[in-house]
Amino acid sequence: MQTVKKLKQDEKKVVVAYVKLKLKANRLSKELDTMKQNIVDCFERTNQNLIIAGVPADQKAVIEEIARNHGLIDDKDTEQRKNSMACVALPTCPLAMAEAERYLPSLIEKIEGLLTKHGVPNDSIIMRVVGCPNGCGRAMLAEAGLVGKGPGKYNVYLGGNTEGTRIPKLYLENVGEEVYLEAFDKLIGQWVSERNDGECFGDFVIRKGIVAEVKVSVTDFYA
Repeated sequence: MQTVKKLKQDEKKVVVAYVKLKLKANRLSKELDTMKQNIVDCFERTNQNLIIAGVPADQKAVIEEIARNHGLIDDKDTEQRKNSMACVALPTCPLAMAEAERYLPSLIEKIEGLLTKHGVPNDSIIMRVVGCPNGCGRAMLAEAGLVGKGPGKYNVYLGGNTEGTRIPKLYLENVGEEVYLEAFDKLIGQWVSERNDGECFGDFVIRKGIVAEVKVSVTDFYA
């Protein structure tokens, strides 16, 4: 395994590059966790990204190679897969009321099918699935979040943003896959045909009044 020297404080002032990695289910190998602690400054973000900052340009390729060797950079991953996340849920978590991690791969394929149907296969929606309202998979920071209510049943929340700084709002309550996939089909079609340039899904559903924006969570979330 290649190594990268630990930067001294004065060297960190000359930041010329950074590496952005996608964490899969927030799980790091032992070697990569050591890399995370010892190489350079690292910041975990709300969208499950790991930012390695303070990287001299001549060392960026080395870090990217280490990340590829540990599966954190995979060119085969689609944008939708990179922007989807779930908690562990069933059968591991005793609090889970619905599937999440085991269900996510098939849900991603279905959402990708809808994106392809509407002519935007390379676009994506930040999507999260959690097995209960505790929301360990951060469904309450997603553009589209599914929160488990019972076997095969979810509350659907819409309206988060790509920065992970806005809470989504309830759109559908206690519904199964057939219902929310039909809703996503219509919403994605509307988003593709009516969005502004560069407008993300979460911003679109708020601008069009599909859900109200949650500005102050204590008053707006249940309003």
